[in-house]
Amino acid sequence: MVVHHIITLFLLFLSYTSNFVRVGSLVLLTHDVADGILELAKLCKYAKRDRLCDVVFGVFTVVWVATRQVGKVTIVQSEEVLHFLENRSALLMKRLGKVVRDGI
Repeated sequence: MVVHHIITLFLLFLSYTSNFVRVGSLVLLTHDVADGILELAKLCKYAKRDRLCDVVFGVFTVVWVATRQVGKVTIVQSEEVLHFLENRSALLMKRLGKVVRDGI
């Protein structure tokens, strides 16, 4: 799990330095929406509210699928993002090469 967080921080850094802040923010938003609902389901489980836990976990599942599977694909395939990526891909490769060459 630690490696996951290190990679996430690296991608955030790369997103910021490559001027991909809008895209990075949208991806973070799609990942973070369902997290609060999952925590609420855990709280319900700890409080021994099993029926409420099942309902909240069902809501979490629907929101997770909607944001991570449908929402992310929609973001990645949207015209604005594709146009933005086409215009910025050269800069990204240049920055990535610099980060790899010079280190973080």
